[in-house]
Amino acid sequence: MAYIVKKTATLIITLFLVSVLAFLAFQIIPGDVVTSILGTEATPEREEALREELGLDKPPVQRYIKWAGGVLRGDLGVSYRYSKNMNEMMPVSELIGDKLPVTLLLALFAMILTILFAIPIGVLWAGTKNKFLDGALNVLTQTSMAIPAFFLGILVTYLFGIVLKMFTPGSYVSYKKDVGAFVSYMIFPAIAIAIPKIGMTARFLRNSTLTELRSDYVRTAKSKGCEDKTILFKHVLRNAMLPVVTFIGMIIAETVAGSIVVEQVFSLPGIGRLLISSISTRDFPVVEILIMYITMVVIVVYFIVDIIYRELDPRIRVE
Repeated sequence: MAYIVKKTATLIITLFLVSVLAFLAFQIIPGDVVTSILGTEATPEREEALREELGLDKPPVQRYIKWAGGVLRGDLGVSYRYSKNMNEMMPVSELIGDKLPVTLLLALFAMILTILFAIPIGVLWAGTKNKFLDGALNVLTQTSMAIPAFFLGILVTYLFGIVLKMFTPGSYVSYKKDVGAFVSYMIFPAIAIAIPKIGMTARFLRNSTLTELRSDYVRTAKSKGCEDKTILFKHVLRNAMLPVVTFIGMIIAETVAGSIVVEQVFSLPGIGRLLISSISTRDFPVVEILIMYITMVVIVVYFIVDIIYRELDPRIRVE
């Protein structure tokens, strides 16, 4: 229990520090948000009125306290750029809430594909004595990791969309309109994300498994007459998965935070594209919340990984 309390306290402190840094960073960046919003219609009177409406006439500390208090109450503020109509700005919570399911489902599909293929490939690769298969898997995994994300997205689009005609490139359908069409379209960007992750995870698992196979306890098990398969699946894999769990946690955090390039290639309205567009248009309330979201994802994922690691390795529990 003390371990979990300590980790939770670290999580809260980290979120607080990141929130302060994220808020202050946008106070010192060159440029005026009000002038950017009004554009050619900017006049001293309109600038002053809008600055007062957005609360930008208050000192930074006062603005941070108001913003942080709102976030704790669930009020994430309003977007400077997006609006429901001419007279009403769109709440950040509503804007992000519309984009978040796209990124989360994309990450879920990508991780399912990664785990489904990477672990069997890694185990097969570590246990094979076939030189041709070993060389083929080495080339395939290296190639999958070397291809840039945007080019991999183009290849998936060309192969599955244009050649095989399994989907229509750019024809994204919202989950609000048609869940079936949404899921069938999301599979292909998930493939583009998963391919390099499969290569990395398989290589990591293979190397970790080979390291464990050279351990003393493996030689002891063999001397007692245990079969290779029994040693591999009953003893080696549990230990080999320890560093792989941490690595998979890194992949999950990276994917859930938003796959900017893939979302751009497949025209997906996810968190990644929203972050880029908000930075370019100086929509600071949206950017600040997205930074907090990404920080939260990374911290929570690593928190869960630490708990899993602790359960898998009795030595950590003893310590």
